[in-house]
Amino acid sequence: MVDRMIKNLKKFLRSDRDHLFELMQRIQSNDLLDMNVTKLKDRSDVFRVRKGNFRIIFRKVDQGTNIIIAVERRCESTYKEF
Repeated sequence: MVDRMIKNLKKFLRSDRDHLFELMQRIQSNDLLDMNVTKLKDRSDVFRVRKGNFRIIFRKVDQGTNIIIAVERRCESTYKEF
């Protein structure tokens, strides 16, 4: 999963990557204030952050611990495997 996420990030523009890295750091540090966070349907522990055309999908493991699962551009198949 991590290899696919890194491969997807390399396809983005550098400015987009930098912004996504900042968002990913905020998610990992559980600083979700002022972020567009939504729980995915039929899942109690998987959430997504929407920023423009990008989606960062993450799982809440414990109180304050988040694991990033995927970073992708929004398309019809973005949420199919989650």
